[in-house]
Amino acid sequence: MYALDSYLNYIRGEDDAVDSLDREFMEKLEREMDVVLESVRDLERSYSELEGNAEALRSGQTERERLEKERSVLEEDVKKFNAMVGEFNQRIEAMEKVLEEKGKELEAKVEEKKRIYLENEELKKRVEEQSLSARDAERMKRELQDMERDTSEAEAARNLWEEKIWDLHFAIGRKFKELESLAMECNHAARRLKLGDGFHYSLNAKGSTPAQVMGIDYKSTLKPGLQSFTEDIKRTSMAKLEELILLQQQSSELNAKVEAKKNQTASI
Repeated sequence: MYALDSYLNYIRGEDDAVDSLDREFMEKLEREMDVVLESVRDLERSYSELEGNAEALRSGQTERERLEKERSVLEEDVKKFNAMVGEFNQRIEAMEKVLEEKGKELEAKVEEKKRIYLENEELKKRVEEQSLSARDAERMKRELQDMERDTSEAEAARNLWEEKIWDLHFAIGRKFKELESLAMECNHAARRLKLGDGFHYSLNAKGSTPAQVMGIDYKSTLKPGLQSFTEDIKRTSMAKLEELILLQQQSSELNAKVEAKKNQTASI
């Protein structure tokens, strides 16, 4: 809509209207930036609430069961997170393609504007040099009607694409908020599991791959930590089991000695 209006005002020679339209477009961009900044502040305010909710998830289960459950939940969250990042990147790629196509269309419009300008200048010269015949006037009228119709159709198509672009921006913003919330939950779970200081999700909206968007590579950073955590649980469990077996053996020997003492006392 902006490019088309600017194009029409340029053809008409209305420079003031072109400048006014440029100012309105820049003001619109500034308002959109303010909305994005406000969304970031809302996320920061909700951080403490999410942290409290994460601590409230503790239950009366045993330490091993609780840690294994949290590890399972964390792995599921990572899978969901990777899927959301993939979808997010696909939407961004589609958006970039649309913007690239629109950029090409705008370049074509600029070239068309130059061509029309040259044709108008040539037409002005012809009008100045000779009077128009009835046939020329009718032809010009038809050409003007065709141009007005094409302009109307182009404006309608432009409005439709602008609506689609705004819808896509809104959907991307909503998905990004969901990713941030899930990233904070994953970070809390990782701290509770004590996976190490190297694991921390830090979203990057400019990333082009899941690892770049998430700020961490799952396969090279998180997965080894989870595997090491699982091995530690297994070793601890085996040590506890061996200790229990030893205690049971000692208890059996003690019971046998007590029983022998009882029998000896009874015989006396």
